[in-house]
Amino acid sequence: MAAGAGWYASAEAANASLLQSVEHQALALVNAPTETLLGRPLIGNGANATTPGGRGADGGLLYGSGGNGAAGGPGQAGGAGGNAGWFGNGGAGGAGGAGAPGGNGGSGGQLVGNGGAGGNGGPAVAGINGGNPGPGGLGGKAGLIGVAGSPGQIGTAVTPPPPPSGGTSSGEFSPYVDMTLWPQFDYAGAISDGRIEAVTLGFVVSDAQGNPSWGT
Repeated sequence: MAAGAGWYASAEAANASLLQSVEHQALALVNAPTETLLGRPLIGNGANATTPGGRGADGGLLYGSGGNGAAGGPGQAGGAGGNAGWFGNGGAGGAGGAGAPGGNGGSGGQLVGNGGAGGNGGPAVAGINGGNPGPGGLGGKAGLIGVAGSPGQIGTAVTPPPPPSGGTSSGEFSPYVDMTLWPQFDYAGAISDGRIEAVTLGFVVSDAQGNPSWGT
């Protein structure tokens, strides 16, 4: 029984391998003319891009989905997704590199197919794109029957540092202590206030014409 089961499994594997080989050969014969003339197969999915910012390959003219675009390097836009032919879905756009936009999604098949999703924008990084994040890529167009691709999200922004502890700053040194100058400045109070490390006296006066002047 065990020997029979092993023989059956081997025969099934051989048949599957043979069928795959025949299928590949048949597709090669069908796709050869269009690949020679147009550089694009008649049937088959487009390859995904592998180089940074590369565009996904288009799907087959008759049937096949577009390949996905590759993510961009720092400051480089993501690659666009490949387009489908008559039937198939558009490829997704690649994510943008730091501060760069995401790639646009590929168009769906002209008759039936969904558009590819746009790639997300790159995150904000100091020194690239003014420190701003990259915008998301556009979603690909749908076919006659299908749904348009969703746009990519804007990249993440730089998170501002939290405010310093001990209160907010008014543009003066922190902590800022207001003390009355009239009728006279309370030097003893200033000295005894542990929050004060330095004192700068300021005054504002006006001349006969009412123009203000100040000094310390």
